[in-house]
Amino acid sequence: WTDASGNVYGADASAGVVYKLTPGVVKCVFFTDVAGPFFVSGNSATGDVFVVDGSNNIYKVSSGGGSGSSLGASSVSAGFVSCGSIAVDAAGNVYVSDKVSNVIVRVSADGSSITTVAGVSGSGNVDSGDNGLASAATLNQPSSLYLDEVSGRLYVVTSSFEVRMIDLSSGVLTTVSGSGVGGNSGNEHVATSARIEGGGSITGDGSGNLF
Repeated sequence: WTDASGNVYGADASAGVVYKLTPGVVKCVFFTDVAGPFFVSGNSATGDVFVVDGSNNIYKVSSGGGSGSSLGASSVSAGFVSCGSIAVDAAGNVYVSDKVSNVIVRVSADGSSITTVAGVSGSGNVDSGDNGLASAATLNQPSSLYLDEVSGRLYVVTSSFEVRMIDLSSGVLTTVSGSGVGGNSGNEHVATSARIEGGGSITGDGSGNLF
């Protein structure tokens, strides 16, 4: 994750630390109070950093680093089976993709509630439900997430070789890239007719462009 000042945060699961890379400065240890950190994201408005460990616990660390606090403790980690990625909005709500349950859940900023925003748990590994409510659609092992805070759209990569978009205001889900067939073809063609490989990461530039 990259904050508003250009600092880059990355998790090193084997070393059990989260590093902060400051432009022009050698990396420094930002957070160590977690076993096996796997995913890092943050709140661009406050600079708070969020970390998920190997047991699906979510930790919130202030922008200054140091010790962190568990978000909702066991009640949160029980809300999903296998975290694939996280994203955080300006209000501090954390979005988590669950690769096993095939859903995306939202954990409230205070950790008191968990809501399914996309996918149907136990529905099997298939993408369906385009142009309908995300909560009624199915997702095939959702992994990488990217939240465009300007548009209020949440993007997810699935194992069906697709990138799907959830409009958080309307709750509607659509496929924006990928034809459902793996491969590398379709350059300069309509994105939904192109072939892409699944399981990759996704990000954006805030202007609606995805990478």
